[in-house]
Amino acid sequence: MSPWWKKKVAGGICFHCKAKTKPSLLTMDHLLPLARGGKSSKDNIVPSCLACNQSKGLRTDQDQRLEDLFQLISGESQTSFQGDTEVNSKARTDEFQG
Repeated sequence: MSPWWKKKVAGGICFHCKAKTKPSLLTMDHLLPLARGGKSSKDNIVPSCLACNQSKGLRTDQDQRLEDLFQLISGESQTSFQGDTEVNSKARTDEFQG
């Protein structure tokens, strides 16, 4: 494990759902997935819990925000990424409402 990654995961916080976990349980998540042209660079990698990383798949945060906005507009209720809590979902909704 590189010193850079050790520092990145030291807090044990998932970038997506903000859940606290053991640093050793965090995975490297590419914000822009490799399959969509992303690179394995420091500005494209964030610590993610396994649940969020797996449920995110090939989506970007922008993709997820668009899905959240669509659901808000259409009246559907669904949380983003598997690890999100109601508080985090509400925070994302508040982003859209200003």
